[in-house]
Amino acid sequence: MTTLLLGMILSIITSTQDRKYIFANMITKGFYYIFLIPISLLPYPVLYLISDFLFFIFYRIIGYRKEVVFTNLKNSFPDKTNKELKIIMCDFFKHFCDLIMEGVKGFTISESQLRKRLVVLNPEFSNQYADKGKSIIFVGGHYNNWEMCAQAFAMYSNHKCIGIYKPLSNAFLNQKISESRSKYGMHLISMKQTSNVTVHSNVFNIGGTNGNAGATTNANYTLNGKIASCQVYNRPLCHPEIIHNMNVDLPRLLH
Repeated sequence: MTTLLLGMILSIITSTQDRKYIFANMITKGFYYIFLIPISLLPYPVLYLISDFLFFIFYRIIGYRKEVVFTNLKNSFPDKTNKELKIIMCDFFKHFCDLIMEGVKGFTISESQLRKRLVVLNPEFSNQYADKGKSIIFVGGHYNNWEMCAQAFAMYSNHKCIGIYKPLSNAFLNQKISESRSKYGMHLISMKQTSNVTVHSNVFNIGGTNGNAGATTNANYTLNGKIASCQVYNRPLCHPEIIHNMNVDLPRLLH
């Protein structure tokens, strides 16, 4: 009865498009608070058991993108047999499911847990630039648990850390993921905000005297103004010189 009444009210005060948005937003919030957060609070051993179940669903039953993964592996390792490639593919899907559950854990992970699971062995390497008031740029790929790295990096750095990210289309999830990524000191800047700006513009002016550390995994960069060209999946890949076009003169520390 309550649902029917709510539906009648919504039909009067909102358009069809608005109703779809409100309904989708309600579903997303319910999924987050009723499903994701309780799972996030579980200890790691239980999360990895859930990961094993996800692996069985994705790999054994659904076969999620297995053909794409196998093709990429075959292009990358042409000398390996199909049997060897299938072993690598199986290991990849296990790792992929672990990343999903570790990502869910990120919503509620404590600082002590984060420091235990991600350790920067030589923070002095980048902090030497902070001590001189110089900014730096870290460029990383989607390798291992990059979300955990984004959460933890600012705890080890003397810089004001800025992460460049691509916003999600769902505003609620985008907000919650941004809060998760930034809760231990990382400042987030969307990709749209970085277009045609320099590190010295207001977009990057977070404040402080120790310079800024920009960290991103969502763009392609060049080193020292030269176009970066490489082989990806045994195919040539070449991207324009984004850092050069941003008009920055900073140390580029590639990861």
